Amino acid sequence: MLKILSIILIINFIFAKEIPLSLSSEVSNETAASVLHPLKIEEMGYNLAAKKITDAVIDDSGEVHILIDGQYERHGHIWLYLRYDKDGNRLFKKEIYSGNYLTNLHNFLVSRVLINPDMTALVFYPDSEFYTCWVKLDQSGNIIERNESSGWRGDANFRVCSAGQDSFHIVTFPLGFWNKLIKQYDPDIGEYYLEVKPSIVPELYYSNNFTLKGKRIHIRRPFSNLNVPRIIPLPDKKIFCFFNHGKYGRSWIMDSSGKCYDAEVVVKDNLDEICFAKVKVDTIVERFPIDMSMHTLEHIVDWSNLDLALDNEVCISVFWKGALYFVKYDLNGKITQLGEGLGKLVEISEMDKERVSPFIAQIGKKILYWGFDDLGNFFLQIY
Repeated sequence: MLKILSIILIINFIFAKEIPLSLSSEVSNETAASVLHPLKIEEMGYNLAAKKITDAVIDDSGEVHILIDGQYERHGHIWLYLRYDKDGNRLFKKEIYSGNYLTNLHNFLVSRVLINPDMTALVFYPDSEFYTCWVKLDQSGNIIERNESSGWRGDANFRVCSAGQDSFHIVTFPLGFWNKLIKQYDPDIGEYYLEVKPSIVPELYYSNNFTLKGKRIHIRRPFSNLNVPRIIPLPDKKIFCFFNHGKYGRSWIMDSSGKCYDAEVVVKDNLDEICFAKVKVDTIVERFPIDMSMHTLEHIVDWSNLDLALDNEVCISVFWKGALYFVKYDLNGKITQLGEGLGKLVEISEMDKERVSPFIAQIGKKILYWGFDDLGNFFLQIY
């Protein structure tokens, strides 16, 4: 059975990915909103309205999957799943779960989406008790399975990647304050949580639902950080991990038992020497009415993304000092092909869709649709 899943996963890598030439205006209208912060803890959830993208995926057929964390006055949080076809038409909008997450650190909460080889979707989310749960949906948006885990509590922030049909890797960042929450009751809104003396414990854990079956493996230094790493699947049930931190980025490879293997570190001040390609985007972004400095843009927008190229090399994009850099790794964690990319910013319609890795990011009320191909060309569209 494991061999069959491995074959499915490798085939999934090989298939060419279709990409939409543009996103629907509905993507921006329905998902982009400023995330507001309350002045007092006691006001949290009562006078707050917020909405943000927590995950966005473009599958191999070009369909766009977006997860929304919505919070609105006196009604707690609601996790929403939106799906668009490759022409930008919305196929459905599905409520996954709603609950009263009324704490002032709600912005740590995330939901994630995986697309199975059979094109069903797994959507991961925290429930009202802060356990990591997931649902399985068919291509029409119907929930066909719900898994309410009792093993992963406090995984406020996490990332997942596929290990084959209905199988996944998960790297979690449990936060120490979850065990200090006191449940309260309000006659109008029901149960909510009052936070007491929050403390953040910077620890990472790895698990999966096949080899480890939910058992956590502590990721120790130097493979630990305040950020949850980006992860992508590799052959042989391994994953490639990368996190951004200040002036460097750390990469490593991890097997399904949680054993870590070091990879070359990206020193961002040396990106011009080690990158495969580079393109300046700061002047392009400045033409759009985004009320943020480039410094803020660089640290808030997570431009870092991973993909596995057709030549079985790991591709990493990094935004640094007004430019997008494209770095390539081999499967042993070594940086390769220094300076060999084209480094051009082109229209998406000019790119070979079979070679493009597209991504979605959010800045305030703007949606950035961007990506690169394995030749080092980039595209960038802002909605």
